[in-house]
Amino acid sequence: MRRYLYGGADGFESGQLTAESGTKETSLRCAKLNVSGTDFETIRDIALKIPVQEESDLPEYLRLLSAISPKCSYIAAERTELIEDVFRDIPQHSEDTYFRYIVLTGYDCSLTPCRYSSGKSCG
Repeated sequence: MRRYLYGGADGFESGQLTAESGTKETSLRCAKLNVSGTDFETIRDIALKIPVQEESDLPEYLRLLSAISPKCSYIAAERTELIEDVFRDIPQHSEDTYFRYIVLTGYDCSLTPCRYSSGKSCG
């Protein structure tokens, strides 16, 4: 699966980093692209492009993304069909809880969660 990361490259042009699995399970192929086609060393103001299948899913994506905080290591997302589908390959702390705990820092499932549905921040 190919992943993209967008941002400002050296100077004031947009840049794109692309990563995808190689032919071996442990290999990763990466590429850098920008408008001018020149090499760059720095990318800033990072932006992610998230493909959305259905426009009706946008409010749920917005709630989920709005919950990301540098103070939190988890997001606790209500187990909707969309959340379960999007995060089906991500390890989870427990399968029998109301919330699906989405780990933002590695896969250590022993950290304190933050609820995305509550709008509260972690402290």
